[in-house]
Amino acid sequence: MPIYAVSDPEDAFAVIRLLKLPPSSPRSVLRGAEAAGVDAPIPGTLALGSQVAEFSPGIGNEQRSDIVNSFLVAQLAANSLLASVGGNSADWYERYFFVLANSGWRVDRPPPVTHTLAMAPDEVYRELIPIVSAALGDLAAHSTIMSALRGLATMAHDRPWITLFQRESSRATANQFQIAYVDAKAGTEPDAVMTDFDLTASERVTQVLFFRSSSANATLRHSTARLAINRPVFDRVKPLVEERIREQLGAYLAAVEL
Repeated sequence: MPIYAVSDPEDAFAVIRLLKLPPSSPRSVLRGAEAAGVDAPIPGTLALGSQVAEFSPGIGNEQRSDIVNSFLVAQLAANSLLASVGGNSADWYERYFFVLANSGWRVDRPPPVTHTLAMAPDEVYRELIPIVSAALGDLAAHSTIMSALRGLATMAHDRPWITLFQRESSRATANQFQIAYVDAKAGTEPDAVMTDFDLTASERVTQVLFFRSSSANATLRHSTARLAINRPVFDRVKPLVEERIREQLGAYLAAVEL
């Protein structure tokens, strides 16, 4: 199982300091995406660029803010790498998890599983439900993410969080998106389960959750990683991570509303 981890906080600080990130986005702030400083309320479940993340009640607002920052800087760095030097989906995820490790996470990620979407034409989100449910285990029964996925059949497709998620998951080589649940039991450090997805189709996909496919034209790859806080690294780099993405955050965050 590939492991991404950093042992020296100063090495991680140097990596974050030198990251190439996209310029500040001119996009307007979406509803539910007010500038999220330490004191601003971070939603319990949110779309963050191409990721949907849920926090358990045990994760306080300051920790949520720091974790959101770490997730976003990894996305932006991976986007910037492919924009500047090119690459494919595997390259994007390699950069993404490398930056997550340097943002203060220890990541255990198994190789992706690939399968053809072989059901009768149907929305992709229906394919995600059993995968995410298996990844969450006992957490799935009370997960807002699971409720959101099951409720997509009756939701308006232009909700702000869906619009953001669709926009940011569409990349040049594939549709890439992540679904994460962050938890912290009493007296323990936060950890997370994150399932990352890669949807490749014979046609450009602009409505990834609602994309209809047949066995002839689409494949879905996914992997479920386990993330654990690497506290010395996390604490060393978090002020720098916040500084690097502060002007970007508002354009990439929207509360998930059921």
